[in-house]
Amino acid sequence: MSDHEQSNIANNNQETRESATPAIVPPPDENNGALTTGASASDQDVKGSSEQPKEEKVEDNKNRINLKVADGNGGEIWFKVKRSTPMKKIMQAYCEKQSKDIQSLRFLFDGQRIDPNQTADDMDMDDNDVIEAHHSQLGGGCF
Repeated sequence: MSDHEQSNIANNNQETRESATPAIVPPPDENNGALTTGASASDQDVKGSSEQPKEEKVEDNKNRINLKVADGNGGEIWFKVKRSTPMKKIMQAYCEKQSKDIQSLRFLFDGQRIDPNQTADDMDMDDNDVIEAHHSQLGGGCF
């Protein structure tokens, strides 16, 4: 096998591999919550042979949801994740993007603190749900 053939195989393997970190995505459009990628229909036709069949994509999209992590200052970051992704990955990606220490923030969903080992399925999260990121507060004890 030539070097050229080996590099093509390596490139194909990289394309099929899933990323270990959640994808940061723009907020959903008003078109029924669908995300727009800027690719036109003609661009998709050109790529048709290298993409997954449509049935697999539809099934894969059912396993993925968009989550918004919002802080108290109006900042928000959208993530597209699998329902089986541990919240720890989303929390780490958010802290990395915001240049903050994960120990300095508390993440809440529906008023309850998020366990880093929980998944979106464990917490019954739906598409476009909001995770709140708050600064941890020390003190506040009785006098």
